[in-house]
Amino acid sequence: MDRGYIERNEASRARLRALLDRLTDEDLRRKVGDWTVAMSLAHLAFWDRFSHLRWIETVASGREVPVAGIAVRAPGLRGDEPESSHAKKPTPAPCAG
Repeated sequence: MDRGYIERNEASRARLRALLDRLTDEDLRRKVGDWTVAMSLAHLAFWDRFSHLRWIETVASGREVPVAGIAVRAPGLRGDEPESSHAKKPTPAPCAG
């Protein structure tokens, strides 16, 4: 198995760290579309941590993929889900605090 991704990830992480070290408060407030740079970085950090924890749980459980069959459960990929299942959206949980 090609494990070159480890070196590529490390290089990407180093580039990101170098960028973060240079950003000023003004840079972080700069808009990128509808979001600020800070919001974009927070979004990236959230999903990075989410994915990391999901993989930790996956390895600990002995599964080979984080959520078995996630691709075939995605709306429209299999084509046999009832139409109403495509329209259902989860209700957000209230924020603690």
